[in-house]
Amino acid sequence: MQSSKAQAVAMRMASPAAAEPLHNGHSLNPPKAPVPADVHENGSAVKGSSLVQRRDGIDGSARQHLRVVSRGRIIVVPVADIECFTAAANYIEIHAAGVTYTMRSTMNQLQQRLNDKAFARIHRSAIVNLAHVKDCKSLRRGDSLITLLSGRELIATRNHKDFYRALREVS
Repeated sequence: MQSSKAQAVAMRMASPAAAEPLHNGHSLNPPKAPVPADVHENGSAVKGSSLVQRRDGIDGSARQHLRVVSRGRIIVVPVADIECFTAAANYIEIHAAGVTYTMRSTMNQLQQRLNDKAFARIHRSAIVNLAHVKDCKSLRRGDSLITLLSGRELIATRNHKDFYRALREVS
């Protein structure tokens, strides 16, 4: 024979709408996950929010930060500070404000996450922030020497002609 306390618990478990708290303050049904303030219940972002998972905001503006997992840490890097990305074997080096971060990813995956209007691929191993380009000099065979505001020099190959088009749009 069950005690009255055990019977009450058994009845609550049998009831499909048992969301009342038990005697210890816990509920039989798990609570719903809290919804962030900048996300509607249907999962769409509220206008004006800046979710780093999105490529562009709802209003068409580019995201302001890039979330980077570097050496087991999550670092939020302002997009305006990023000068360029360079490939280093299975990693990507992020050059931002005089600091270099290392992230495990491919250049193609990274390029898909970035805004096409702010960043352009100049080489199979380099992506540059167009706002940080200081000078572009023509070299032999259609290649170019790109000088960034920090003084860093990169080679743009003739295979990445989208860079020249994007640079004209920014200028």
